[in-house]
Amino acid sequence: GHWQYWRISTDGKLYVKTLSTTADHSFIIGKHINEITGEKSMMDIINRVYFWNEKGTVDPDYLNIVNDDSTSQADHDIMSEYVTDSKITNSVAAGLLTNAKLYDNKDPKVTIKVTMTSDYDLASITPGQTCTLLNAKNNPYKIGSDNVLLIESIEYSVDSAVLSLSNGHVSFEDIIEDERQRLDKQMTWFG
Repeated sequence: GHWQYWRISTDGKLYVKTLSTTADHSFIIGKHINEITGEKSMMDIINRVYFWNEKGTVDPDYLNIVNDDSTSQADHDIMSEYVTDSKITNSVAAGLLTNAKLYDNKDPKVTIKVTMTSDYDLASITPGQTCTLLNAKNNPYKIGSDNVLLIESIEYSVDSAVLSLSNGHVSFEDIIEDERQRLDKQMTWFG
């Protein structure tokens, strides 16, 4: 349940911070927000994970695990991902990996842009903080008042600001793993 927010500053420094699990800001639709646009995407949903550690069935370290999120499957059909990692030989570690994939990806990702009015202290809002939207009627994105959204970016104008919000996150671990695999392939290619 601990999410990380990260950004690279203009001077090339990497900043990583743990996100608040409670809302840093509460925005009221109709008072603080005068326009909302967005999208809800099912593209990255994963609710079944197949894991294999690339060992043969006769190997004592052989692992082949399937983990499911039945609620997400009932809501969105089965969307699966295949994960292999020859370094994992422990079923507990494999279970932690597959459960993390399910937990992070079982729900649709929502990205919303909200136009804030000057009725809110716009200077107090910074990227990496969290918020909740109140007074949501006819809610197409199914964002409840208990949902905490990440403030990804802010575009200021004279008397308003446009905030980019999301319920998803970019996994720092996934970025590092993708880079590690790319480097492994390059090392193989170059001998």
